[in-house]
Amino acid sequence: MIEIEFVVWEFVRLMVALEDAKDRNLPGGVYAAWQAPWQEIDNRLTKLGGSDAEGFAQLMMNQTISVSCGRPQHLSDAIDALENVIDALKVDIAHAKDDAEQEAELSFELAELVELVDRLRAIDPAMISDD
Repeated sequence: MIEIEFVVWEFVRLMVALEDAKDRNLPGGVYAAWQAPWQEIDNRLTKLGGSDAEGFAQLMMNQTISVSCGRPQHLSDAIDALENVIDALKVDIAHAKDDAEQEAELSFELAELVELVDRLRAIDPAMISDD
């Protein structure tokens, strides 16, 4: 088992993508494995979003979350979900050409997620033992 560290906003993007997947409730899947830390972060963000915009931004952009990855398939599924997010961002960027600020924000997110996928791909699946 290994620990994977995400900036909170990266983890949010990943978990929202997994949450929207039709197979999210498969027993032993990555969504199920990471659902508890996801719910904790989501609850914290929801509370901050209603009362503390700066705290919300700090949590999203400047804090990290580590999750246990106990199956190679979890890593593979996370990478696949992030690649889907990246593909969607590319489409969003193409549609944002008339809005420089939105295009810049989306481009930042795209670059960071591409870097994250590269970092995840560099993990040797042999380092992850099936539970």
